[in-house]
Amino acid sequence: MSIYFLKRFQAKFSKRDQHFLVATDDNDTVVGLAHWCRFREGEDDEEPKLGDGGLAPNRAADPEKEDIIERSMPHAEHFWKGTSTGCSNRAESWYLSCLAVDPATQGKGIGRPLVAWGFEQAARDGVCVSVISAKGKEGFYRKVGFGPESVGSACAGDLNPLNGIDGGDVFFADV
Repeated sequence: MSIYFLKRFQAKFSKRDQHFLVATDDNDTVVGLAHWCRFREGEDDEEPKLGDGGLAPNRAADPEKEDIIERSMPHAEHFWKGTSTGCSNRAESWYLSCLAVDPATQGKGIGRPLVAWGFEQAARDGVCVSVISAKGKEGFYRKVGFGPESVGSACAGDLNPLNGIDGGDVFFADV
């Protein structure tokens, strides 16, 4: 796992409404991970500073891009305001911040229960679910219940540091 994600998870792990799930194989090897966040209307969802988390610097990363996701969020936060088709109140949602499945086990149903957990929480709370899709994963998110169509791109905007990056479709779904 990249140093970036280790730092990100450390920064968020102790915050309220952050839930980390893992999937293991028969040998107890981790083959999947999901990070779900509960967004609550009127509460500050500010991204925490990553810091070094006690980890060595990521010398492979361009320092100008290491926090690019955090710097891009102000350009996408408008998606979580108001209402839309597919979500009755976007400010109240369970957000799938990260889903990762070992490439050797993709297509074997590992990701589905990690996604289903968030849908169950949203149904319990009476709120919607949301996700920002990586390039090429839009079909998977539609299959598991997001969509049917994206409400926009988290990479849009001239000043957005993710401008020009493929992917970034934002999906919502009522459950």
